[in-house]
Amino acid sequence: MPKCWIQLITGSLVIFFAGKNYPLYANFFISQIKIKSPLLRTITWQILHGLPEFCIILSTISIINQPDISLATVLGISLLNFAIMASILLTHQKEAKNFFSLLFIVTFLFLLVFSLGLKISLGFLKVGLASMLMLAGYVMYIRLFPVSETLESPKLEITHSVAYVRFILATLLIFIGAGQVVYAAKAMLKYTPSSYLIGSFLLAPIACCPKLSSLWKREPIFDLKGILETNILVLGLLVFLIDFFHYPSVIFGHTNHNLFYLALEGLILSLLYLGIIKWFTYQKFLSSIMLLVYIGSVFCFINLR
Repeated sequence: MPKCWIQLITGSLVIFFAGKNYPLYANFFISQIKIKSPLLRTITWQILHGLPEFCIILSTISIINQPDISLATVLGISLLNFAIMASILLTHQKEAKNFFSLLFIVTFLFLLVFSLGLKISLGFLKVGLASMLMLAGYVMYIRLFPVSETLESPKLEITHSVAYVRFILATLLIFIGAGQVVYAAKAMLKYTPSSYLIGSFLLAPIACCPKLSSLWKREPIFDLKGILETNILVLGLLVFLIDFFHYPSVIFGHTNHNLFYLALEGLILSLLYLGIIKWFTYQKFLSSIMLLVYIGSVFCFINLR
């Protein structure tokens, strides 16, 4: 048991110190590599900004191989990110004026958290649909709000070569630290009665610990929009991957027929509205329509219980 705690603390410190300035290097890297595809550029930006969360959840999928721990970690990360956002608003009042511009993203995120709660309450035998709806919502979001092609490079007081070296080293350290933490958590399962405690109260805080460093800085590195988009990545994409790796047959076949048709309907509607957006430039109205369609799909899902 002491070895597990030493391994856990060491991995947590590695993630914290490697990740606290990581968004600056990630923005520098994305601004330099010039990704042409808006979809790929947006996904890359979100993964790099949420790399500790991304690595820890993927490690729980591959190393621990228990879906309940992965889901508990996802839910814990979402709640902690909301707490960090609230703390940033309290400690950095000038950020509050931009909060209302994120109303759409906040609503979307609450909807994803609600869908995740349905997954946990229904169990894995009926939730392939919920994962597909989350994935469709995630694709819809990144198509509506792509990262700008002309992303400005952050002002760094170091040369470009040193910035590249720091980015590569920090990325490797986060991967190594996440694996070390998850291996320690796997060993602790022998001494802990509830696996949900490991995910929610141990792995989730470690994944979010780099963001805590923003609370004591005059200009937080992790902005509100970045934290929200990290949550959308974690909930929209990684929850689908949890089902995909553990129960692929549930997603693609052995499920309630009504749920399957509802999932198909949600995907078709999402693709339909995404196609319409290409013909219009006024996207706010269509964004509202797509959000209403997504909310309607979730309420239909509730009625099919």
